[in-house]
Amino acid sequence: MKSKTKLNSKTNLNSKAKLKPKANLKPKANLKPSLKDAKEQTLLRVSIFLILFGNLLGISLGLWQSRHPDIVTDLKRSEYNESIHEESLKFQTDDGKTHHITLKVPSKTYSKEESQTLLDEASKKLDSSILGKNKSFSSIHTPLSLPESLPDCPVQLFWTTSDPKILDYTGAIGEDVPSKGASVTLRCQLSLEEETLSWQKELYVYPEKLSKEKSLNASIQKAVTNDSSSNPTLALPDSIDGQHLFFYKEPAKTGLFVCIFFSLLGFLLLPLKRQKEQEKIEKQKVLMQRDYPDLVSKLLLFLHAGLTIRASLEKIADDYQKITGVKICPNVLLTKHF
Repeated sequence: MKSKTKLNSKTNLNSKAKLKPKANLKPKANLKPSLKDAKEQTLLRVSIFLILFGNLLGISLGLWQSRHPDIVTDLKRSEYNESIHEESLKFQTDDGKTHHITLKVPSKTYSKEESQTLLDEASKKLDSSILGKNKSFSSIHTPLSLPESLPDCPVQLFWTTSDPKILDYTGAIGEDVPSKGASVTLRCQLSLEEETLSWQKELYVYPEKLSKEKSLNASIQKAVTNDSSSNPTLALPDSIDGQHLFFYKEPAKTGLFVCIFFSLLGFLLLPLKRQKEQEKIEKQKVLMQRDYPDLVSKLLLFLHAGLTIRASLEKIADDYQKITGVKICPNVLLTKHF
């Protein structure tokens, strides 16, 4: 009895001794969660501090700005010819009341001297800016460049000519210019606010120098325009300037659209085909998984009959193909299921 009690006491001591290390491990197991909690608490403190600090700073700035407003004595105008902009302001009256107003600020205006100076400068620039490809005003063979305004200049330009059939207000040369040329007076009225200035130039205009293609097109258009017959259809000229003409409509782009359509259709069918193949593979997998218990039982029967694993799998694959029409490889059965 003494020996049994000694053994029991030893086993109790050993069990107590074994339990002590496990009890000592508990604080270590809770070490990571405590660090995580500490980080979360630190982050929470920082967030609260930033919220309080930001609100206090914003309130302080708001109070300071309300007590020390920016005094406005003038407003900046927009550049000349720019749209009117608005400014929102507050103002105080003698009785201490505060009012709100939205003012429309007009653009810049020029004094009479400034306007006249700008008009003179613009007038001097016209001689060199409107010629285009022409060398002089006494020999105009190509259209002039007659703008409505000059670069970096607020002056507005309004053009007129003494003979619009020879030279119109856009600078284009007419079709009825005589081969020897014709004299035309080109006028321009320069305007800036209420100030104006007149400019004019005597030009000698010749028929426009056209490329062969443009000249041929102009001759065809002239022949078509001069046809004053009362026929319901308009006859096209057979020849112009000794050149025989053969007219036809531009071919429709149906072929191009068909190519693009079927190309897009082909590109769309490729992923569709892959999707169908993937669905077929997935369907085969589902069928094989459903038939898996039967395959296992057949395998056990063939093994008990003395067949090897390889021969059994080949037999199962052949029978499966005959029944379902799905061809499977014995290696697939071996790797996928067994």
